[in-house]
Amino acid sequence: MADKRETIVVIGAGIVGVSTAYFTAKRLAEQYPIAEQRPRLILLEQCEPGCSASGKSGGFLARHWSDGTDTEQLAQFSYDLHAKLAAELGGGDKWGYRAVDTFCAEIDRIPIMPAKQHKTSNFRTEAESVVTSIEVIAPRSRRSSPGAATMEYSRPTTPLPPSEDNSALPNSTHASIAVPDIEAVKVVEPETVPWLRTNVLTKLRQVGDTTSTAQVDPLKFTRTLLAEAKA
Repeated sequence: MADKRETIVVIGAGIVGVSTAYFTAKRLAEQYPIAEQRPRLILLEQCEPGCSASGKSGGFLARHWSDGTDTEQLAQFSYDLHAKLAAELGGGDKWGYRAVDTFCAEIDRIPIMPAKQHKTSNFRTEAESVVTSIEVIAPRSRRSSPGAATMEYSRPTTPLPPSEDNSALPNSTHASIAVPDIEAVKVVEPETVPWLRTNVLTKLRQVGDTTSTAQVDPLKFTRTLLAEAKA
């Protein structure tokens, strides 16, 4: 006799697809106590679970870094949901969930590994091995609402050729990412983070604590949530 149950198909076993499968399976189990009567849930993946960004990202979580932006509520809900799942499913042991203190360190130089050894020597001089000037796309904090700072990026300083259309440049303000207003964040003593090299540290600020920042192993998180969905 043919199986006439409804079939639900989720495409992609990254964290979005796996999360969708997990919460869908959980809802179906609540609505259909008898397993044989539940709709079938199929998860399709071309490669393997978490094979791209969902398994290779930094796994950094911040509750407050989108405050004052379009995604403020989503970021807060996501952060709280991570903590809830970790408490329910043993995330500390299974996918390395941990709340962390987060700091912004300002330094005056960064030792780097040489990209290519000099032909006549296996070593570089100190001047060649140290970056003393780093060019970055630096965020400027801009208040969009009380207590929130958004990230504003400067456009390239090199003018475009006359043939280029300046209107094609992206908007200078990202509407979904914010960072703490660095100038307003308190400075802490370098000894607060004992493993930092204080001889190159010029300033240390705390930009998050265990109530607002956390970290996970994204690959373990994705695959554990998949195992829970199957269960």
